[in-house]
Amino acid sequence: MVTLRTRFSEMIDHAVERLSGEKKVFRDTLIGNIRQFLDDFRQLNIRNDRALEEQVTRCKLILDGVDPSTLRSDDGFRREIAQKMTAVQGQLDAMMIQRPKRKIRILPEAQEAVA
Repeated sequence: MVTLRTRFSEMIDHAVERLSGEKKVFRDTLIGNIRQFLDDFRQLNIRNDRALEEQVTRCKLILDGVDPSTLRSDDGFRREIAQKMTAVQGQLDAMMIQRPKRKIRILPEAQEAVA
């Protein structure tokens, strides 16, 4: 579950970074890779992550009919898509905070070996 969330979050982060602010170059694969993930999600979601499924559905709606060449040529449309993707990014970031963290404990023997 964490792997899927992380993978999708990284893709959305990259898309938001490329679409926001100054006009940065992006390849058609930026949108193509996200669409591929969205298409494959049903098979990948073996743990039935409903929160992630909601964001995937939201992203599908955002990207439905979006053409990369239009994103390049229409600044207003590009900003609109970037804003919508930023909202998805915010939800994904909140989901990522909830994941468990490992606490790594260094044994005294290991500390001596490093010193």
